[in-house]
Amino acid sequence: MSIINDVFKPILGKPCWQVKQGYASFLTFEFGEPRLHIQEPRKPSKQASEKLRKRWARRHIFIHGDWHLWVYICDWKIFLKNKEIANDTSTRKIIKNALLELDGQALVSVTIKKSYVSVFEFDLGGRLELIPNHKDFEDTDELWLLYEPSGNVFSLRADGKYCRNPGDGSKEDKWKSLIISKSKMVVK
Repeated sequence: MSIINDVFKPILGKPCWQVKQGYASFLTFEFGEPRLHIQEPRKPSKQASEKLRKRWARRHIFIHGDWHLWVYICDWKIFLKNKEIANDTSTRKIIKNALLELDGQALVSVTIKKSYVSVFEFDLGGRLELIPNHKDFEDTDELWLLYEPSGNVFSLRADGKYCRNPGDGSKEDKWKSLIISKSKMVVK
């Protein structure tokens, strides 16, 4: 079993929820049972702006799923029944409408191609393609991150390297090369 199969097997067949666009073209998807995440106030560095100091002085509360997928630094396209309905350069309104189409769909397969394009397919005809952008971003930038109930975070970079480490930052990231096979993982 590949590492991708190992990571995604628990969420195959589960619907995504609270699918939304964050800062710029970042996207987030929740899977599994809701969990309350409380981020306590933090002390910013001396160089931090006043705006950041105020933000970090507050407690922040979020609702995440058991699994939280964060589409980070990459280009992406959203399809519905094989028709592209949005991409990372679309307007926020078009993106919001496309994400509403994905919201509630169950993840049925995850495929990583040799070019490190990640394809997430959903049961009602939705598809999300995440594409490394080697022109505008670094090869060491993370394409996406999957936060797991165990506290581990699985990350895939544009250069095809991945790591799976505790999400608390307690260990240094150890990046390994992803081995791409011709198989794709599908829910049965």
